[in-house]
Amino acid sequence: MKYLLLAAVLTCVSTSANAQSEWINFAASVEGETQWAVQPGSLEFSQTQGGTVIAVVIGRITDTKTSRIDLYKWYVSVSDCNKQMGKVVTLNIDGSYQFENDFVFGSGSIATAMAELICGAADYRIKEANEKSL
Repeated sequence: MKYLLLAAVLTCVSTSANAQSEWINFAASVEGETQWAVQPGSLEFSQTQGGTVIAVVIGRITDTKTSRIDLYKWYVSVSDCNKQMGKVVTLNIDGSYQFENDFVFGSGSIATAMAELICGAADYRIKEANEKSL
């Protein structure tokens, strides 16, 4: 699955934040004018204010027609990753809630591509850590 390869890159590559080519594009509109990307090395585990364990990445949406770039944090709860369905939550970079989208693995939506990438990266990071344990 292409998302698992991207997930491995997302968790392993450390980058300089100012280099545009160092973002990983994972989805684009049919016309190619809008592109969704994640910043390699940005995956982290955290908790919501309500105590839900989540996997978070830094992302951006680029509109090549207008040259607009919007930055976000996207997260999926570990529980939703395990169920392979649920919500992708979009936050401002400061962590304030913006909106959420439903996903179901394999459905082909942008939210699903985000969730598959985030969950794949989280799974990879957990397996990598477990392999180092006694």
